[in-house]
Amino acid sequence: MHMQMNINILLIIALALCLWRAYRGFRVGMAEEIYRLISLVVALFVLALSIMAISSFMDHNTKNGIVAVILIIITGIVFHLLSIVLNSLKTVAKLPIISFFNSILGIAAGVLEVAVAFWILYIIIQNFPTGSFGEQIMKWTNENEWLLRLYNSNYISGWISPFL
Repeated sequence: MHMQMNINILLIIALALCLWRAYRGFRVGMAEEIYRLISLVVALFVLALSIMAISSFMDHNTKNGIVAVILIIITGIVFHLLSIVLNSLKTVAKLPIISFFNSILGIAAGVLEVAVAFWILYIIIQNFPTGSFGEQIMKWTNENEWLLRLYNSNYISGWISPFL
């Protein structure tokens, strides 16, 4: 089955965001883009753990609530240590030849950041009431093969769905 490639406003927005983030990724480099991408994923993970902690305490399930709080603390410590390593990587990435590759790979990291943002948008639409906004986003997604592939390849959804 071959799906028709309909161009819609969501595809135009996605492509514009990809171009913008690719340009920005080229300018700041992969090391900085990876740091920002990891920060985004960590923030999402902490949000999921926070939701788990709050709902556990509200359901009087203290054990799960405490586990979630401990995981938030561990995540903070690991992220801090990872930040030290990534800051060192950003320093090394400023060396002449490495700087060129850092910029080129920054393009891919910038585009990946857009994919992650769309995955988060799709998670929100699927798990929270978004009304006609969410319906329109899904309509546009289903009309376009690229957007549908992006939707179907949502790796974050599998990680966070158990918490929602």
